[in-house]
Amino acid sequence: KNFLLTGALLIVALFSVNSVMADAPVATTGTNNVHITLNGIQSITVDQTDVNLVYTTIEDYTNGVESPLLTNHLTVYSVGPFAVKVTSEGIFKNGDNKSISAGTVTITAEKQESSPGVLNPVEITTGSAITEQALITSEVGGFNKKYNVKYRHDFADDATAFENELGTYTAIVTYDISPS
Repeated sequence: KNFLLTGALLIVALFSVNSVMADAPVATTGTNNVHITLNGIQSITVDQTDVNLVYTTIEDYTNGVESPLLTNHLTVYSVGPFAVKVTSEGIFKNGDNKSISAGTVTITAEKQESSPGVLNPVEITTGSAITEQALITSEVGGFNKKYNVKYRHDFADDATAFENELGTYTAIVTYDISPS
């Protein structure tokens, strides 16, 4: 009797499990979310890290001197709008720690190919530091964007041009890129 009762319960249980399994859906597809996060980056490289402005003639001293156009001097990488700003200590000193007399160094940029932006010349007055001045501002970003740059130096007047010690006077010019 117990044997028959146990057998009957086992048969009922199998039918119940089989019925539940037959009603369960079988998954044939699945989904997930893929997220792409874009973070802003800005990078700048400066080619030709030494720029030489050389005075050799009377005309140079009275009219000023200019570097040749430095092709691809600045290379910019930016996701989104950017500004390239220039700073300098402005105090051009020689090996004896003496400063050059009053004058101006002008830095001008020129676009290469499809490089974006508005270009503004930057002036460094010798003997005084400059805070950040925008050389290039752009409302769009870009990768591997090239800019040519030219440097020019003029003394304040003819008299100050001839009152300096001979030698090389140096100051550091720093280019900084940031989102705009």
